[in-house]
Amino acid sequence: MLPALRRPIRASGTFPLPHDGSAHAPQRRRPDAVLLWALLGVASAAVAGEAEFGPAGAAFVLRAQGRCLEVNEPQLRVDGARVHLQRCDGEPHQTWRRERGRIVNVANGRCLDLHGPDAGFNGGRVQTVACSNAPNQQWELEQGRLLVRVDGRCLLAGRAHGAGEGDRRGAWSSAMTWDCGAQGASWQALPPPAPIAPPPPVVAPPRVRDLEAGPLFNQGEAERKCPAVCAPARWSGRWVTTVPGRMSVCGCVDEAPPAPAVLPGGPMAEGRFGELVRLLESEAFPANALHTLEMVARDHRFDTDQVRRLFGPFPFGRDRLRVLEIALPRLVDRPDAYRLIDAFDFDSEKAEARRLVDRASGAGR
Repeated sequence: MLPALRRPIRASGTFPLPHDGSAHAPQRRRPDAVLLWALLGVASAAVAGEAEFGPAGAAFVLRAQGRCLEVNEPQLRVDGARVHLQRCDGEPHQTWRRERGRIVNVANGRCLDLHGPDAGFNGGRVQTVACSNAPNQQWELEQGRLLVRVDGRCLLAGRAHGAGEGDRRGAWSSAMTWDCGAQGASWQALPPPAPIAPPPPVVAPPRVRDLEAGPLFNQGEAERKCPAVCAPARWSGRWVTTVPGRMSVCGCVDEAPPAPAVLPGGPMAEGRFGELVRLLESEAFPANALHTLEMVARDHRFDTDQVRRLFGPFPFGRDRLRVLEIALPRLVDRPDAYRLIDAFDFDSEKAEARRLVDRASGAGR
């Protein structure tokens, strides 16, 4: 072997190349300690960026400005659904998980995405679409900045809107990509909060009535007669003589239990439900089919999937609204009723469907 190739690498960080023996042969820099530490620094930053999303595989919410990033509910099941910031409530459409550099919404399984034509421009549309390996679905969280890989811009929060322009829960802020130097949101990936519990049902105060019991002369006699006089209501333990020697009254309390928010029991058996759908489809007039549905609904309950199938025999929105009105009081999974709103095509029908759902849930909105 040539002697030149047996010489050790010098401490200066260069190594000799084969040459023609000239004293001015070129010297090539080798990766030295500085370059090695730089590479390690890049790797450490990437690991730190991943760590900001929390434990691997754990669900999280993306919080900025005291609000959480969520998918617009009416668009939840469609590609291109917009995202915005809203009051944090722990619902699935505000919950995300990390998957191969992508941010996936738990409610619809779609990925946070920068609209392709907007890459490279400020004000880029941010949405959820079917997941892919595209760089406009690759996000990094670095010291509070949420960056999209395709153009290195940051996800920022836009101006707040009033309740009339936002969704039904109040003001919201839009989300878009912008130069990271601009003042914007400082993001945190946090564990999802516990879902906001619905308000307790309003229970009407018990109704107290005085029922005549004939003459009562002492407490023992009242204890024997009043429970029977008040039945099926409850005797309060109070009695009063209204006409001495002739008439007394017992204090009776009616206590009707509050209606449950979710009806007990399961939905209509699948076999019988299939017969119902076929029966509705065989009716020549929608009015007759609606009347049939009303009669059946008195003795059965439905779930949201069944209600969606009940829409099938009714092509017109006004008839579907009536189906929704009939089925809502008999819904066993009433908290999921909002998913039925996207079965309507026109904004006016969607608004009426939301009103029916809100009224059935007792939200009072």
